[in-house]
Amino acid sequence: MKYLNAKSLYPRLTLGVFLLSSSQIFAMNVAMNLGIKALVDDLWTEVKDAAPIILAIIFIIGILLNIGKLLGDNRDYKGFLTSVFLFFGGISIIGGVVSYILSISF
Repeated sequence: MKYLNAKSLYPRLTLGVFLLSSSQIFAMNVAMNLGIKALVDDLWTEVKDAAPIILAIIFIIGILLNIGKLLGDNRDYKGFLTSVFLFFGGISIIGGVVSYILSISF
């Protein structure tokens, strides 16, 4: 088996780095020519408007799924409140991450 030495590896590595770096330039040029940036900006504004509504719906569904702990013979108020607060904490963290991502401008 032939071993790769520095002489044969350097041109291949240079070509690979050139191809990887030029692919972003070509992709940006294609995106500008096709008008994809305007479409992405429109989609981004729709996501910004819909994110709080989606998070609120997820929170309401989480409460409804845990409401079974309050009904019936074996009522567990502490378990209900704990699960709702944990769910609220998770949704708050997700909401914070989403709001941070949506605040980034491209």
